[in-house]
Amino acid sequence: MVDLTAQRLLSRLAFFVASPALMVVLVGRTDVSGVFSGTVIATVAGVVVPVTAYLVLARLFWPRPWSERVIGSLCAGYVNAGNLGLPIAAYVLGDATLIVPTLLLQLVVLQPVSLAILDLTTSGRAFSWRRTLSQPLRNMMTLGTLFGLTLSVTGWELPRAVHAPLELLGGMAVPSMLLAYGIALRL
Repeated sequence: MVDLTAQRLLSRLAFFVASPALMVVLVGRTDVSGVFSGTVIATVAGVVVPVTAYLVLARLFWPRPWSERVIGSLCAGYVNAGNLGLPIAAYVLGDATLIVPTLLLQLVVLQPVSLAILDLTTSGRAFSWRRTLSQPLRNMMTLGTLFGLTLSVTGWELPRAVHAPLELLGGMAVPSMLLAYGIALRL
């Protein structure tokens, strides 16, 4: 019997270890022009349209403080690209790199901007550019994706002694995400 503790451990292992390794391997071997194609336009539109609609409606009908507007905006435009997007792209669409533009938009743009606004409006402490700009660099999924992009753009290849373990860990990402999701549904 698998309990909530095991499900949390599996989820954390998938998100903090296996998924970043998967992103290094996948993005590193992907043609960058393929990643930043029409998918980017669809991804940006899929965020901008619902967030803008929410902000307009919130301003007109539900006056709220900025912190609550940020949370509402994230609810309107943020998707679970990591834990569900990766397995769906890998198994249903056959190409996990299709989720890379969505992950980059969320982890490098939406998350830092949202957290900066929340810091400004709720923390009671002074705004820090350093803390705000370094936020994406403290997320393992972002680091794995950016490292993979660096490999792809430069054409560098990791030594086999590094690439093989990353590939093995990355291969664990999708099945462990699906298992954790299934366990969560059962619990």
